[in-house]
Amino acid sequence: MEHGVLPLGVIRGGVIVHANDHLAKYLGWLREELVGTPFLHHVAPTDRARVAERHERRVRGETVPASYELELVCKDGASRHAEVYVSLDASSGDTTFELADRTQIVARRMRLRELAGLGAAVQREQTEERIFETLGRGLLGLGIGWARVQADDDGLLVVDLGLPEGAVERLEGVMQSAVRGMRGPWGDAGKRAWTEGSAFVDDLPLDANTFFGEPHGPAARDVARDAAMGRSIILRIDVQQRPWQLLFIMADWLLEEDLTSFGLLRIQVSAALDAARVIADLSARNHELAALNSIGAAAGAGIGIDPLFELLATRMTALLGQKWLSIYLFDEPSGDALLAYHHGFTPNVAKVYGRIPGTSKIGGVARTMKPVIWKWREMRDDTRVQLEQLGIEFAVVSSVPLVAGARVIGAMNTGYDREEDMSPAHLEVLQAAGAHFAAALQAKSLLDDLRKSYADLARTQEQLVQRERLAALGELAAIVAHEIRNPLGAVFNAIGALRHQAEATKGSRLATLLAILEEEATRMNDIVGDLLDFARPVSAALRPERIETIVTEALDAATHDAAGPVKVERDVDPSLPAVPVDGRLLRQAILNVAMNAVQALGARGGTLTLRMKNDTKMGGVLIEITDTGPGIPSEHQSRVFEPFFTTRASGTGLGLTVVKRIVDVHHGETTLHTEPGKGTTFAIRLPVVS
Repeated sequence: MEHGVLPLGVIRGGVIVHANDHLAKYLGWLREELVGTPFLHHVAPTDRARVAERHERRVRGETVPASYELELVCKDGASRHAEVYVSLDASSGDTTFELADRTQIVARRMRLRELAGLGAAVQREQTEERIFETLGRGLLGLGIGWARVQADDDGLLVVDLGLPEGAVERLEGVMQSAVRGMRGPWGDAGKRAWTEGSAFVDDLPLDANTFFGEPHGPAARDVARDAAMGRSIILRIDVQQRPWQLLFIMADWLLEEDLTSFGLLRIQVSAALDAARVIADLSARNHELAALNSIGAAAGAGIGIDPLFELLATRMTALLGQKWLSIYLFDEPSGDALLAYHHGFTPNVAKVYGRIPGTSKIGGVARTMKPVIWKWREMRDDTRVQLEQLGIEFAVVSSVPLVAGARVIGAMNTGYDREEDMSPAHLEVLQAAGAHFAAALQAKSLLDDLRKSYADLARTQEQLVQRERLAALGELAAIVAHEIRNPLGAVFNAIGALRHQAEATKGSRLATLLAILEEEATRMNDIVGDLLDFARPVSAALRPERIETIVTEALDAATHDAAGPVKVERDVDPSLPAVPVDGRLLRQAILNVAMNAVQALGARGGTLTLRMKNDTKMGGVLIEITDTGPGIPSEHQSRVFEPFFTTRASGTGLGLTVVKRIVDVHHGETTLHTEPGKGTTFAIRLPVVS
């Protein structure tokens, strides 16, 4: 070093007796003001004792270091860190010193020390967002600008950045657009950093000019210079040991030798990101397991398929964020997929996509038992247009099989706004959720089958009990009728004999009594006839017939001796098919129903309506006979077809029982609809096939 360049001074007796212009300027004094002041006056209080002690030892002739660092105080109170070179003239006792400024070196040293602390702080964060927030704030605090970019074959994409105050606003003002999201070409240093892990750039403004290109390159270069970002260190950030992004570190004070310190920061950030990803994955797995457990518990609790689907849709939306979710069940005969449940579909979408052909991608799930994924950008143009017209847009759709046992019963479909939302982990969650839902569907199907079997068994058992009961009643009725008919014959013979004697005394009380006796005996004979009809097994000789005439004649016979005026209305479809019937038995059944209706009308009379039409339920003929009588009380409605149940004093309660037996042998069905005060309708359904 030349003494004419470095600050130089001479101390005699602890006082500065000579100072060059550089020393005066360095400490912020005029040279005339500086000369004559104690040297220790310009030393920082923290260093005064150490400097005084060394000076005294040097004067005594002891060996002390010829150079050392100290903190000096300028006239304005500012501190300057310097390295002092001292020599002693033994003959005169004068001490000569030269100063070399080390302020920037110390500042760099402090920044690098703080950089190590920043790396430790980054590693304490547990989320990716917090890692970059702490890193960005810490770098700016060290006077370092930064930019984080995504690298791919097409170049570099600015993901985020932090520059000294006002620099971003100035650059975006010139560009009239945001810097974040801007693309630029690879530079040589960037390529080197991507390959080697780090790189040093000694002229960042030039690289900025290249990245931003025309017409914004010059402005970017000027912003970099004005913001004291003349140099850069580029760090490659790795995730799971694979290159992920580049981090540009920008400041004037950076040196190539700092690559080692910043290389440690690179390792620390990459390690922190790996740890954060692991924590995020574990947290996601915990949420997934909690969601799947709740769905599984609900499925096991049998809450019902509709509430289970709503729970499934809600949990999956909170977990995976899909736009919509739908369940299709496969129709085995056709192979088509039928929409069973949906969440996020409009009614129009549900209508258009209510049935999807088995040749579709969803149908492929049934054939392969494997998930299917397709992307919006890969779909045919006409398909995209159709979906857009229905208001359906998505980036990616997944379809996972619903497997019950070893059989695919359906598919669960989910649509997402972003392709990256459909990850392998998400697909696993959907498959697990689908398995729970499929198990619930299968359990419901088995339960429905079991309930149906129990209902069929109960109905069969009831029919068996009824048959046994009717058989017993029939046997009893036959015995009673047989035992009563013989005495009745004797009664009728006696009445005949007595009537000859009564004719000789016409107008006598004997003739009146004989008439009463004959009437009651006839009624008893009718009852015996009903009992015998009930006891006699019903055997039908079925042959196809058009039954309009049979029904009409029976209705006319029933209304012939009505107690009051009866108006008959007929509504008969002329296109009725022929049905296999036994005409004699059918006439008896219609007659019994019609007579019941006429008796319900009583002396006041009313309207009797006959309707005959094609039966859509059984595929045959429906016969309805409606009266305008008082109706049947609710407590009696379940017993009208029971034998011997009647509400009339003169009835046997066997008429409707016989009707049901006749209809049963025709493989038909008898139903009743009545409202107290509004009349009664008896319906008889006869199938075309016996």
